[in-house]
Amino acid sequence: SGAPTKSYNSVLESAAGGDMRERGGGGNFKLWGGRFGESTAALVEALYLPADARVLRRLLDLAGEYANGADRTTVPVTQDDLATLAGTTRGTVNRVLRREVERGAVELARGRIRVLDTDGLRRRVRG
Repeated sequence: SGAPTKSYNSVLESAAGGDMRERGGGGNFKLWGGRFGESTAALVEALYLPADARVLRRLLDLAGEYANGADRTTVPVTQDDLATLAGTTRGTVNRVLRREVERGAVELARGRIRVLDTDGLRRRVRG
């Protein structure tokens, strides 16, 4: 796939709550305030959305970042990193992805996931 619209590290930093360089002293209240809504949404998602759906949402988020207009998008992410982003375990991510491989929605390779059917993934997230 083409160059991502955001770097993978920026996606990880966003999920972690902001640019790691801005986490030092100084009490950046504006940054904290801006992240509060995101943190609240993530907490609600973690409490009320099943892990399978969280995995698919994070994969769709990443696929959106790496999409270049093509129908299929290769996302350079490990299952461990996807588990961290989804707030679950690698075992859960592996189970969810294997099921999606059987459905023909993704292909797996070392350190990469190729998304073949974003519409199907979206439908399953919405349940």
